Amino acid sequence: MNNISTNNARKIVNRALAWAIMGTVLIVALVVGIAGASYAMGNKEGVTATIVLGSIALAILLIACAYNYFKRTKEVPLVPADEEPAVDEHPAVTDAAAATIQAADEGSVCTTQVEAPQEAVMTDVVDVAEDAADEIAVDEAVAEIEAAEEAAEAQEQAEAQEQAEGQEQEQVQEQAVAEATAQEEPEEPAEIPQVNISAEEAHNSMSDEDALALIEVRSRTRVDGPMCTVYVGMLSATFEENEPVTLAALEAKGLIPRKQHGYIVLAKGNITKALTVIANDFSADAVKMIVAAGGKAIGC
Repeated sequence: MNNISTNNARKIVNRALAWAIMGTVLIVALVVGIAGASYAMGNKEGVTATIVLGSIALAILLIACAYNYFKRTKEVPLVPADEEPAVDEHPAVTDAAAATIQAADEGSVCTTQVEAPQEAVMTDVVDVAEDAADEIAVDEAVAEIEAAEEAAEAQEQAEAQEQAEGQEQEQVQEQAVAEATAQEEPEEPAEIPQVNISAEEAHNSMSDEDALALIEVRSRTRVDGPMCTVYVGMLSATFEENEPVTLAALEAKGLIPRKQHGYIVLAKGNITKALTVIANDFSADAVKMIVAAGGKAIGC
């Protein structure tokens, strides 16, 4: 049975290790450079992607080196087990190694020597791939946590800024209201003079022509229908200060029958407050009483 020469096996191993080391150094340098540039530009997703791609490339390199090693171990020249190399040509081969080569005629020994390194290399490759996958998962988890923390921090800052702006706006409004309040001097309510004017007193206050001239005419519309008569004293006793006196208001208070088309105001009784009377017609003394109490007589 034949086996691999010691020198050839050693060359294959050294070459595989050299390629693996150089490739690993190159990939690590590229990953560090690209990841550093991405991190400097604030692209954290680029950093994660670079690490993932670098880990995949490193795993592919290691698998390729292992595959090349196994392939070349089958292609290297074989030497018969009974042709033991001379000591001067292979000074690194010891007596124990020569005895091992000579015993390679037994299939179990050769199979063990070849398959054991293969299994060890494959185990190393699997371990490296698993470690790379674990590192990628950890990096992704860390990146997600950092992204969540940054989002939460940004939201807190936005809420704090919004709250500060709201407080500042409230302060500005309060200040504006305070300034406006300070500028406005409180006005004391004017004392309403107590009046009590009778028809006799109003009759001598002015002439009838002047009184009728004080009627504020809104419109001159002809009334076709029944009209009723009301008295100034009745209006003063029923309506509040400056409350408008209209046909509808008189009907609502029950002072005149419903479905009237208008009413006339006559002077009778006393007036004690200013009233705004809107009627179809007035007597001269009624106008005198309304005006003397500070009210208005308006024609409709």
